[in-house]
Amino acid sequence: MRLNKAAVPELHTMLGHGRREVRNAAAIALGRIGDTDSIPFLVGGLYGNADKASRFRPTTDSATDAIALYPNSDRLRAIGLISQPIRPSQSEIILKGLPKPEAYDAAVHLFESGRVLFDWGEHKTAILVNIDEERACTVENHAPIAVDEGTTA
Repeated sequence: MRLNKAAVPELHTMLGHGRREVRNAAAIALGRIGDTDSIPFLVGGLYGNADKASRFRPTTDSATDAIALYPNSDRLRAIGLISQPIRPSQSEIILKGLPKPEAYDAAVHLFESGRVLFDWGEHKTAILVNIDEERACTVENHAPIAVDEGTTA
């Protein structure tokens, strides 16, 4: 069965379904269809049910991968729409493959706005180094900062 844009409104509704596997299937389908109207719905699926990283689980596990299927401009738009904390791995998947300057700036925006929930062993520098090692290692840009579990940076 091929899904097309006619299915999008129903898939948006399914993102709120009580069963996780239904939400995940809807997100995957929306990512494959690629309708830009779905981006805010998929961003909503990134959000978790806990304020501590160790207990965080996104509402829709596959929302991150679905957003990653979109073109660069739509992925950057998704980053701009994030209004609640997400996990570092989610941000890395969405940013992967974007041009370094845009990805780096988007990551810094997420960190500075407190939109990434780090666990005790995680740090923003590792993400920035993965995006652009040279820029991340410039001392005046970002000095390492310790982050406690359950905090955002």
